[in-house]
Amino acid sequence: MIANKKRIPFIALTVTCGLMLLSRDEVEAATTECASDTDCSSGEFCILALTPPVCKPPQELGAPCKRDVVCASHFCDIPADATAGVCALPPPAPPPTCASDTDCSSGEFCIVALTPPVCKPPQEAGAPCKRDVVCASQLCDIPADATAGVCAL
Repeated sequence: MIANKKRIPFIALTVTCGLMLLSRDEVEAATTECASDTDCSSGEFCILALTPPVCKPPQELGAPCKRDVVCASHFCDIPADATAGVCALPPPAPPPTCASDTDCSSGEFCIVALTPPVCKPPQEAGAPCKRDVVCASQLCDIPADATAGVCAL
């Protein structure tokens, strides 16, 4: 770990929207020089864009970022056509996939009419279904010439 502590008169950081100047307090709090994230204290990351590079704690929601490690939420939301984004809440995990009802938690059923099949509680009227048990009404209306239908009222 590089543990050089020295006073730096100011630090300029180029971010997505322009130049950001850190206050004297921020500079003094972030003066551990680094060459990579492993040189920083636990929970901190290395800002390589600074001269000299220094360690900093993770940023809050809305802060500019280029890497997940920069964010307290561990998620940097970068648009597909961009090189930088903002710290954001991570997207919710997809529901678990299943092959049968036994793969699901109590009170949930494997909705095999969906691709991929996922575990969900009984579905309301109009939801896709292949079996009565997956419908809150306990009635899956499947046309005679089809393999799937919709939950009925």
